[in-house]
Amino acid sequence: MSNHKSLNSLINLSNLGQGETAVITGVHGSEGIRYRLQAMGLRSGREAEVIRCSRLGPMQIRVGSINLIMRRSDAARVSIST
Repeated sequence: MSNHKSLNSLINLSNLGQGETAVITGVHGSEGIRYRLQAMGLRSGREAEVIRCSRLGPMQIRVGSINLIMRRSDAARVSIST
């Protein structure tokens, strides 16, 4: 049995609920998307906390002292470890 996890089986930031925290383990997507998300502070090793979220709408995320409003599709590109 392989220890390799596919991208679809990884837990991502969009899976967290309000008040939950996790450590970012990676950012996935095209180079432009990765650069944009990393420029907003979403980098490996940083802790992210979900401040507010709705089922289908955007999420408010705190990374360090920065508060971000993110689309769920972008949050799904950020893999995490809880």
